[in-house]
Amino acid sequence: MHPSFRDGGSVQRTETAFRRPATLTREGEPFPRHSRADRYVSGLEGTVTVPALVERPSGRELLAAPVPPLDGRRSTISRPVQAAAARALDGVGGPAAIVALDVRSRQVLAVADTLDEGQAAFTGLYPPGSTFKIVTAAALLRAGLTPDTPLPCPAAYTVPNGKSFSNDGGADHGTVTLTAAFAFSCNTTFAQQTYERLGGGRLAAEAADRFGFRVKPGLSTCRIGRGETRDELTTDAIGQNSVLASPLCMAEVAAAAASGVWRPAVMTDRPAPDLPAAVPLDDGVAAALRTMMAAVVTEGTAARAGLPPGTAGKTGTAEVGDGASHAWFVGYRDSVAFAVFVRHGGGGGAVAAPIAARFLRAL
Repeated sequence: MHPSFRDGGSVQRTETAFRRPATLTREGEPFPRHSRADRYVSGLEGTVTVPALVERPSGRELLAAPVPPLDGRRSTISRPVQAAAARALDGVGGPAAIVALDVRSRQVLAVADTLDEGQAAFTGLYPPGSTFKIVTAAALLRAGLTPDTPLPCPAAYTVPNGKSFSNDGGADHGTVTLTAAFAFSCNTTFAQQTYERLGGGRLAAEAADRFGFRVKPGLSTCRIGRGETRDELTTDAIGQNSVLASPLCMAEVAAAAASGVWRPAVMTDRPAPDLPAAVPLDDGVAAALRTMMAAVVTEGTAARAGLPPGTAGKTGTAEVGDGASHAWFVGYRDSVAFAVFVRHGGGGGAVAAPIAARFLRAL
């Protein structure tokens, strides 16, 4: 007889559950709790039950089965980046998503999604609003403008015999450089310059050929029409009308500006052979985009968002017909490119950029 039974003692069989997910982070660890990534990777809630014999009332463990090692497959997701993304969405009132990429490899480092629409952070199609001005600016730079080119940014501009555009709050900035027009998100400047310089399908070609706005294999989804009329073209220029993108697509755009090369995002070490080839941006265009995106944070529409030093990006407030505007902020810092999207969230600078600040400061 085991001595534990003496004087009324007993031996009890216990069971302890240990997390043993089918998919691990790139570090070989379980995903953080409440990661908000369960629709993108499988088996995150996997557990294994380990029995043991415990002496009562002392609680001394007499015998226990060994805990099996972690043997799930590794993903590209970084545990600290995923945790930062998931916690940055805590308390966000509306459906939202954060996607983060490694600037060099384009591996997905994090995807936190509360949109409740399948894998909407990858494949959902939403108007990107002024975040698309990164693409429009690239086309204008290729058409001959420079970051220092002086341009008008009036409170309102009407396309000849066409649509009228205005700036947020009716702001009139007078004559400014292209960098300042980008930083202040001047709709009037971008509409006028697109009308004057990017006809004949040049904007659509820039988006499709150099930033992935086309039907293609891969994880992300984004679209643009040809802009047949002057109203369609100029509205496309500010990320409305036919322009639609997923948060992952816009993170790819930010990564392209950061690195000078567009390439598709991946979630494996070995990209599929049918993925689109990488597309180098002109060195001068990429350098100019980085200057302009930095100005958004230091002096433009994201200057009050509390973003950490070294952040560059672009805000977006996309008008939609079924409710409040979508809020966007896309950008990069160090080796991480990202997109923050809040569906019907309101202003990009007031809503999405502070979420990005929480995410980046947690890294």
